[in-house]
Amino acid sequence: MTLDPHSPFSETKYRHDKVRCDGEKPCGGCTRKNVQCNDGCEPCRKARARCEKTDTDTEDRCQRCVDRDLECTADDSDQAPIAPSLPSVEPNLAPPVVEVVSERAKAACQSCCQSNKKCQDERPCPRCVSRSEECVPASPRPPKQAKLRCEGCKKQSIRCSDERPCQNCVTAGMECVNAVRQRGGLGSRVKAACLACRRSKTRCDGARPCLPCTKRKSECIGQLCKKCAHAGKTTCICDLDESTSSSSSNTTLRTPNQQGYYPNSFPWPVAITSMPGHPHPMHSLHPPAQAAGPSSSSYGPSDPPPPSPPSRHD
Repeated sequence: MTLDPHSPFSETKYRHDKVRCDGEKPCGGCTRKNVQCNDGCEPCRKARARCEKTDTDTEDRCQRCVDRDLECTADDSDQAPIAPSLPSVEPNLAPPVVEVVSERAKAACQSCCQSNKKCQDERPCPRCVSRSEECVPASPRPPKQAKLRCEGCKKQSIRCSDERPCQNCVTAGMECVNAVRQRGGLGSRVKAACLACRRSKTRCDGARPCLPCTKRKSECIGQLCKKCAHAGKTTCICDLDESTSSSSSNTTLRTPNQQGYYPNSFPWPVAITSMPGHPHPMHSLHPPAQAAGPSSSSYGPSDPPPPSPPSRHD
């Protein structure tokens, strides 16, 4: 029978050395150390000493008990029973128990909401009944809206009150004008920021001088585009109103005959010539200005345009 290493039947050698015994007779540790392997008597176990039986002793006492004239007995009262093997526990296949949580009131009444008290779903609720009050459902809270500052507080970057006129404008003695909320999603974007705003990485409003440069009291210099920089200009004129330029260009368009040249978008008139050896006429590969005579650039603005070449020869 295999013994529990922690039971009183463990070998004295292992109990003395405080090592685990394998429970064999003789055990592996005593066989390797070439010592006697026994369970040990009670005096040797209490003294944590090695208990070795003598073959000559008829009373079957150990050598230590003989030398000290002690009674060599084995006390069975301190024996720890070997724990039986536990049966295998099958997994619990029952569904998990769902804890029932009490539902919370969906909406408190107005009295409980103002007093910050717990309200029940009954109408009227028990608290209003006990206080003899009218149980009125609480109205939903209005959505929070961002408060806009007036133009004066916005320019000075100070906090504005809800009163109109605000206290800052009254103290400064200026008109209190509400700022207009900008629409359009992500806001407006300027075409090109000035050099100071680009260097300090601040938002430029596109005006000249811009608002950040006005606050810093610095010179507002716009950035030149590539076209104006090539032309050697000091200011960029590409940010003009495009609608004005487009409307003026549409009203000042002239016809090709007034301009004195044929644009490339117009089809060239085809000159057809016939040769004696060919039954079909041959087309001219040159434009009418080169085929009929000198180019239109030699004519002045007051000269009449050259006559158009005949489209077909008989």
